[in-house]
Amino acid sequence: MMVRQKRQSRPAKSVTRAQSPYFSADTGLLACAVVCALAFVGGCSGAPPKPQPVQGPAKPPAIAWGQRPAVSPFQAREFPKPTEFILARSGVARSPMKMWVVERHDSEAVYFRWVMPGGSAAEVRSNLPSGTSSLMADLMTEGTRRHPGSRFDAALQALGGTLEVYVTADATVITGRALRAQIPALMALAREALFEPQFSRKAFDNLVTRQRARLVSWLSRPRAIAGRVYNQLLYGAKHPYGSAGLTIESLNKIRVSHLRRAQKQLIAMANSVFIAAGDVTSAGLQKTLMKTFGKEFRRKPLSPLRAVTPESVKPGCYVVDAPKAVQSVVMIGNPGPKRGVTDWATLQLSNQILGGSASSRLFTELRERKGLTYGVYSSFDGRRWAGDWSVSTSVATTKTPAALDAIRQQIGLMQSKTPAQSERKSAISYMIGQFANAQATSSGVVASLASLHAYDLPADRLQRWVHKLRGSTAADLQGAAKRWMGTPSAITVIVGNLSKIRPHLDNRCSRLIELDPQGSIHRHLIAADAEMSADERKTLFATWSQHKITADALIRFVQNANRDDVFRADALDASVGGVHSKLGPVISDKIPRWQSVATKLSDHLLIRLETSKHTAEARRWLLQLLAPQTGTSPVAETERGRINRTLVDWIFAGVSPKSSVKDVERFLPDRIPVDDLCRLGPMAIEGMESLVSIDLWREPAAACLAGMRTPHAKSALMRGYRRLFVERKAVPSAEDLTRIEEHVNVDSAILLLDTHARLRLGRALPAAADDGDRVMQSIRTLFSRMAAQRKGTDDGLEVGFDHIIHHLEALLQSPDPADRWFAADLLIHYRGLRGLRATLAGLKDDDAYGRPRPAMRRFAETPKRRNVYHDLNQLVSTRVNRLPHGESRAMLTAALAGKSRIAEIVAIAGLRAMKDPATLTILRTHRDESDVTKVIRSDKPMSLTRMARCAAAVRQQRAHLQAKIRSRHLSAKQGQALRQTLDQIWELEGQPLSMALDRALDKILAKSKMKRRPKSRKRRK
Repeated sequence: MMVRQKRQSRPAKSVTRAQSPYFSADTGLLACAVVCALAFVGGCSGAPPKPQPVQGPAKPPAIAWGQRPAVSPFQAREFPKPTEFILARSGVARSPMKMWVVERHDSEAVYFRWVMPGGSAAEVRSNLPSGTSSLMADLMTEGTRRHPGSRFDAALQALGGTLEVYVTADATVITGRALRAQIPALMALAREALFEPQFSRKAFDNLVTRQRARLVSWLSRPRAIAGRVYNQLLYGAKHPYGSAGLTIESLNKIRVSHLRRAQKQLIAMANSVFIAAGDVTSAGLQKTLMKTFGKEFRRKPLSPLRAVTPESVKPGCYVVDAPKAVQSVVMIGNPGPKRGVTDWATLQLSNQILGGSASSRLFTELRERKGLTYGVYSSFDGRRWAGDWSVSTSVATTKTPAALDAIRQQIGLMQSKTPAQSERKSAISYMIGQFANAQATSSGVVASLASLHAYDLPADRLQRWVHKLRGSTAADLQGAAKRWMGTPSAITVIVGNLSKIRPHLDNRCSRLIELDPQGSIHRHLIAADAEMSADERKTLFATWSQHKITADALIRFVQNANRDDVFRADALDASVGGVHSKLGPVISDKIPRWQSVATKLSDHLLIRLETSKHTAEARRWLLQLLAPQTGTSPVAETERGRINRTLVDWIFAGVSPKSSVKDVERFLPDRIPVDDLCRLGPMAIEGMESLVSIDLWREPAAACLAGMRTPHAKSALMRGYRRLFVERKAVPSAEDLTRIEEHVNVDSAILLLDTHARLRLGRALPAAADDGDRVMQSIRTLFSRMAAQRKGTDDGLEVGFDHIIHHLEALLQSPDPADRWFAADLLIHYRGLRGLRATLAGLKDDDAYGRPRPAMRRFAETPKRRNVYHDLNQLVSTRVNRLPHGESRAMLTAALAGKSRIAEIVAIAGLRAMKDPATLTILRTHRDESDVTKVIRSDKPMSLTRMARCAAAVRQQRAHLQAKIRSRHLSAKQGQALRQTLDQIWELEGQPLSMALDRALDKILAKSKMKRRPKSRKRRK
């Protein structure tokens, strides 16, 4: 008895025997012989010996597995190239027959496929009943003249092979399989079935009975109905590909004579191709075919079909009502390319990403994420002369709208964005793998080669297939989706319970037609005027009154320019009560001749404003009627003015600048949403001015007035702001100040100055300072725009400056020094000596000027004192120094003797900036030297030499502080404070008092020596 030992654990990925260096053919055979011998002895001996006690399993010797071999990447094998032969009989002037052979001697089986041109598409040209060719193919293997009835099946079974005949739209195909030795006998049976069919009456009647039962069962299958209707709609009844196939009506018309006539037209060796693969030789197969079918070359072949353009199908939704269906079959598709296009590989790859398999986007989105269906797929059906692209799925009745939206969304994403590289690589790997699997079998090779002849493809299509797939870029895939997937001519076929899905289809279908199961039009649910009857119109309006529809559905219905205006107006009026609340603001732009519809619709809507039930809907549609139109007639403009005036009077009734905010808030939101305020137009300017005045919807109302850009609207906005900021004492926002700055005139300047005075004088700090600074910045911006209003010149304020002089003189008393210097600058610039006199007389004095400061660091702590000398120097250098020196010197000299400390400082700075001997004499002889020293904040009177020494000390201190900052001994906060101090030192240093002071300063600096502190070593971490 064999003792089972515990299996030794091995790595997860072991090495195969062929790859292992420890396994050879000799050792393998020896091991097998030993195992077999042990098994034989254990199984054939007598009574089994008594089991002996086992001490324990012996440890097997450790096996050195060696290094794991590297796995090479997948390499697609090149498609085998067949050997081609031409078969023709001498003396027969017919098109020759081709034979393609692929020898594969790995098995004894031989597979063949015979493709003859002409399929079910030839029925239309030959005036045969639809489905005749399919009955002919089914009846060919039901008996022949030599083997009638069941004897043909018996002979076929005796050979151990298969033989099948079927018809496609483009070809008649004969397929078979047998061993190599039985091929001659199988070819003899194929010749009998093709050229000597029996077509007995009994077999024909039995086949018709079976087909009639199948068709009756088929009509109850929604998927079969959807496919048939889709094919008819896409190609049209007159197109060869638009044939309905075998139906009960055509089945009743077919006779045996039709089958014989179809057999003579479709079965011909000329222009056909015989493809074989397997254990066969080319010479032997050629000999067998010529011996078996040599006499049949005399039959005249079918003349080739011509390409027929499919009928232009009207896009929309076509519904077949199935009241008992619990699911809806949905098909969305459009005309596509034929199979022979050069970028067929790119099209297949793009479709693979969208819906080609269970890993595609449609399958992942609709099944895995949303759970809407069990499966959804898309495909290209390319034929010889035309093709199509389609998406098909089955969903629950209640989930039909969601499935439609999800499919259309994924199609849109495929068209708008390039696929990711991961998706592209995965799709390429999948399709190359499928292609490789088809090469693995002889039947797959034969089927692939048969498609070349059936669809008139290039000879190297299969050899270049993998190269084409890998060469498709992401941009190529997106371009293919834009061109062929979900085009504007796409149709949607739905087979399901119409009563349950109808309320959702109006929102999603621009054209809605109900069909019967045979594909004929039953009634028009939503269509053009000429297509719909009076009863269908009434039914449509009644349906719309029962359920809500979106604005898009209504737009699609009435935007057709061929519709009757009365019918369109009635449709809009009937939908007011049940229309969806969110209507598109551009509906009027999408509907042609909107003004003619508005004339018929406005009277109904104006009456509905008085009723509380439909007030919102009527007001919304009236706003749509007021949308701007291009090329409107005077009559239409008059009608629009009447509608607008009535609507505005109704909305703003009870709204005035003196109204209470609480009272207006009670009724205004019910009359109009804030988002629709701008759509009222110029007639609502007074109402919007009142809203700005009472601070209700201030921002949207002000934005509407500013957007109109008319003088009337701008004036109304300024009046509303004055009542709001000056009378109601509201604080302007940044958006309000921006709009006032854009209104460049004196009125805006006066409004800002009054607002600034109220904020500075009427409110507590620090809020007053912050709001006042924002208003003051707007005042500066506005004055700069007014100054440059006349092509960049500075005389833009000359016209209306007299109106703001008293405002600027009042600004001289502002608590903020920057405001005072700004007012002084404008007064001196635009009024010259008069402005200088007003400045010296009205400039406010405070503790920021004239009082001595012993320490420089304390002087730098106050931001108000920090900018004193900068503003003063800018005023003196840009304004005072440009005045006539004679008149201004006298005025400044008089100010030196005045009591105002700030006027005295302005006078000293102005006289010093003139830099002439007369002015310097006045400065040195005025009272005493203490008057001059007030400019630099000295505790004691100084001489010029001492002042120069102080300046030199200041420069030394500045260099010392810079060295400290560079040595990095200071923190960031200390460094920032020192930099501010250096800025103040630099400002004082740049203020030379006189020419004598400059010369003394140069001498002292030449003698002084500044020492720098050495840099410190870097600290270790």
